[in-house]
Amino acid sequence: INTIWNGESIMHFPNQAHLIFNKKIGEGLALKNLNHKDLVIKNRVGGERFKPDLNRPSRSLKVVLQISHVPPWQREQLPIIYLNDVLVIIPNIGVDANFKADSDEMGLVVTWHIGSEE
Repeated sequence: INTIWNGESIMHFPNQAHLIFNKKIGEGLALKNLNHKDLVIKNRVGGERFKPDLNRPSRSLKVVLQISHVPPWQREQLPIIYLNDVLVIIPNIGVDANFKADSDEMGLVVTWHIGSEE
C-alpha cells in the first residue's frame, strides 16, 4: 500500500480489509493542520518509530504492536498513516502525541477492519 487519503470515509483494500475515517471532537489526529493530500497510507517496512506519549521517548513500531497485542500475521498487513513523513496514526492503536486533537478540537479517528464491513 502507498496511497493518499482524499477525505473518503472508507478506504477498501484488495485483502478485504478497510480503513474507516470518523471525525470526533477531542479524539484522534487534530484536523487543524491537515490538508487531505498530506495523509499517506503505507504498509510497514521495518524501523518505523512512533511517539504515543509526550513525556516518553518514541518507540519502535514493532514494540508498539507487540504491547498492543496485534497478532504477528496482522502486523504485516496493518496500514500505517503518515503526515509529511512522520508516522502519526496506527489504526486501532493511537496517534502520535504531538498530533493529537485537544479536548475541544475536531479530530480524525481511523479504525482498521479485516473482512466484510459491519
